[in-house]
Amino acid sequence: MKKVLAVICALVLFSGVSFAANPSTVTATAVIVAPLEILSVTNLHFGTMISPVAASTATLAATASPTPSITGGMTHLGGHQGGVFTIKGNVSTPVNIALSKTTLSLISGANNMPATISLSSTSPTLNGTGDATVYIGGVLNVGVTQAPGTYTDSFTVTVSY
Repeated sequence: MKKVLAVICALVLFSGVSFAANPSTVTATAVIVAPLEILSVTNLHFGTMISPVAASTATLAATASPTPSITGGMTHLGGHQGGVFTIKGNVSTPVNIALSKTTLSLISGANNMPATISLSSTSPTLNGTGDATVYIGGVLNVGVTQAPGTYTDSFTVTVSY
C-alpha cells in the first residue's frame, strides 16, 4: 500500500499538471502634461473716486471691459480696469483656480476699505492652444468721508489640473 501511495504521489507531483491560471497581459501607462503657467496681465483697479458723504460701493464685473456700477451717491472719476490673468498649460484640459482670499482690506496708512473679489471662472478649460483668460472683478465698500489716499491689498492666484 505504501508503494502504491508513493507512486500516486510521484505521478501527481511530476505529471506536469498545473493548477495555475492562464497568463494575462497588463499594460502600464503614464501621461505627461504641460506645466501650468500664470501670467498677470492687468491688476484690478477700482478707479479714482471723490470721498463720499454717504457709504458707497464701486462694483466692477469680472468681464473683459467692466463699467463701474456706483451706489450711494459717490462720484467716480474713471481710471478703473478689471483684473486679467492668463493661464497656459495642456491643450483642452480643465483647470481649477483658487484665491488665497476673496475678502480684501485695502489699506492706506491707518485707513482701510473692505472689498470682495470674484473671478469670471474658477474652473475654465484650456482652449485648443492650451490657453485661458480669466477676468477679476469685485465690490469696493467706501466709507462715509473716506480718507484720501491710495489703498492697496494683494492676493495670490493658484492654478492646478
